[in-house]
Amino acid sequence: MVAFLPGLILALVCVVLLVYAFRSHERHWSLGFLGWRKVYTGLGVSLAGAIIWALGQWLSATAENPGLATALPIVAGVMVAIGLALVVAGSMERLRDLAEERRRLEEVRAGFDLYDTLREVVSGPYTFLEVLEFALKEMVRAAGVTSGGLWLYNPSGREWILTGAANMSQNFRRQVETVKGSGTGFDRLARLYKAHVFSRPEEIRLFFPEWEAEGIQSVLGLPLVTGTPGSSEKRLLGVIILADSSAARFDDDRARRLHAAADYVAAVIAEGRLQRQLESSS
Repeated sequence: MVAFLPGLILALVCVVLLVYAFRSHERHWSLGFLGWRKVYTGLGVSLAGAIIWALGQWLSATAENPGLATALPIVAGVMVAIGLALVVAGSMERLRDLAEERRRLEEVRAGFDLYDTLREVVSGPYTFLEVLEFALKEMVRAAGVTSGGLWLYNPSGREWILTGAANMSQNFRRQVETVKGSGTGFDRLARLYKAHVFSRPEEIRLFFPEWEAEGIQSVLGLPLVTGTPGSSEKRLLGVIILADSSAARFDDDRARRLHAAADYVAAVIAEGRLQRQLESSS
């Protein structure tokens, strides 16, 4: 009994870890299935290795089949090593998944905080343009990008007027102060009515030539739209452009989260305009 006790203890530890992993997976069922699968596989392989190790120790103690008694611990050691490697790899993936989920929750929370902060700023002693400038800088800071700009759309002149800028040089700001004409990135965003990532060099060269000259390699366009999604009552207010000097800075998932923040900005713009109309009519 004493001979194969270490193997049984290891097997018991693997069973306990399997139960703990399953209970943890129940709490975070949707996160990191591949990482969980590696953990389960690794623990299962380690459990089998522990049982084989105990069997080898028992055969060695009873002096039955010496050849098999010698081979089984070697096989068990290899299995346990492979199992532990899988557990470590799966656990690392789980940690990355949890960190990503935490980052997403923080961005969602930051979006709500941004909206609440903007409402406070709107009700404070600030001009409309100061509110928009603040909103843009908050989004650039939250996204961690090189620069950004907020343009309001003028339907009568079919032009985009720069209303807020963050981390732009004066020379570059003058170049993009007013954007008009078809074929621009702004025109493309106006047709899409949704966030769009421009990451290929030929896209940036075609739609944002001024930005490419500034060394920008990734651009995220966020249309500012009011109205119910999918309805004909949607109205384009403007666009926020976030730009970064590193390639592939934005992915589709991050673009959706930043677009949600842009919706808060659009709501504040619409509310501010409505308030000014009410004040002017009274």
